[in-house]
Amino acid sequence: MSALAQSLAPVPKRPWHEAVIDMWLLDPTLKQGEIARALGKTESWLSILVNSDAFRAKYAARKAELVDPVIAAGAEDRLKAVVSVAAEELVRRLTLAPGGMSVKDLNSSISTASRALGMGAAPSGPAVQQTLYVIPAPAAPKSVQEWQQRVVDATVLPAERAA
Repeated sequence: MSALAQSLAPVPKRPWHEAVIDMWLLDPTLKQGEIARALGKTESWLSILVNSDAFRAKYAARKAELVDPVIAAGAEDRLKAVVSVAAEELVRRLTLAPGGMSVKDLNSSISTASRALGMGAAPSGPAVQQTLYVIPAPAAPKSVQEWQQRVVDATVLPAERAA
């Protein structure tokens, strides 16, 4: 490989990325300011680093290495089971003593259950701003000759008219 090609080749090691990722994986509660001070850098420098695509990809890959997909899937299945058991218990309580729950508790239960099922109003997105531009345009010509005359008048420079 030529010297030029070597100088243009991407550097595979990113020691700052690795250092920040290591710190966050060891203690996910660390704030960016604490990490920046520990590395002797500014918070703005660290913010730029952690918001870069390269850092995010590397962080996601390292984090995925630590979490076994079987364990993650098992946790999701367990959560679904907990929700199912809780729903069954709620139905049982409502069947045994229909007046036993307050309206507030019923509303809370219905709200939580419907959100878990993806029902209800979707979260509002960003506000859409529409900007209207008004461009004054001349009236439409009544004939082809009138249109041709306008085009000729618009393209002929004043100096050419005088000649």
